[in-house]
Amino acid sequence: MALVVSLRPKSHAADPTAPLKQALMSLENILTEEQKQQFQASSTKPNASSVLAFVAEIDENNKGRAGRCVAPRLYTFLDAAQQFTGVVDTFVSSNPTIAALVWGGVKTAVLTASNIASYFDKVTSMIMDIGQVCPTYQQFGQLYPGCIGLQHALCEYYAVIIRLCIKIIEISRRTAILQTFSSIFNPFEAEFKAFHDELDRTAKLVQSQISLASKQVAQETARLLELESKENVEHRWLALKFHKDARKEHDEAHQWRIRRAKREVEKMRSAIRTKPFGH
Repeated sequence: MALVVSLRPKSHAADPTAPLKQALMSLENILTEEQKQQFQASSTKPNASSVLAFVAEIDENNKGRAGRCVAPRLYTFLDAAQQFTGVVDTFVSSNPTIAALVWGGVKTAVLTASNIASYFDKVTSMIMDIGQVCPTYQQFGQLYPGCIGLQHALCEYYAVIIRLCIKIIEISRRTAILQTFSSIFNPFEAEFKAFHDELDRTAKLVQSQISLASKQVAQETARLLELESKENVEHRWLALKFHKDARKEHDEAHQWRIRRAKREVEKMRSAIRTKPFGH
């Protein structure tokens, strides 16, 4: 699934997904041919069952290794990622393949890391920690359609996630000796500290936008209820006024008919009085 056309640069202000598209382009650029094939094979728009299927696949691939089941470590984060991909394609100017590409990038990084047992243990622990603070659909799902700021913040957050996936893939390519030296001179936590800091910053931005959007929705709801109440009062008033006016017109018409009848009677009486005797 090539990104050459679909991820053509656009104005960041007009397209909330711009930073995410750029991160996905960077991801594809660092993949080997084999990894690109894996990435393309994994890039299908996920649903809720996709998460269960993927964690089951990971556990099946690792069942021969010593250690505990990794599915619980991965599930919360993968579920949050799937929830995000479920709405990202409805963002302004979003390409319909973005959701599939985000999911494919995450799967490729996890599968690549799973080939190195000791490294994968650290990666899954990190993913578990990230999953505990990931924005969830319950928090943003009903708010994002009318909040461009929230759309930008969520896409920036997942752009950091994709850049984190790039780092996971790059480190997994190191030889066993280089892995050992790196763990001594540049521990795992230090390697990923910048990403943790950036995720923390963007997560706070997302929460801030959720708070702002929630307040805006509350204000709009209160205003709408006020307007609807006012409209109901005006409707009742108009209906009552119409009823009164109609009743008034009815009464007036009744009086007019009575007066017209009286005039007819008086006209007849006058004719009788003025008629010559004997005619």
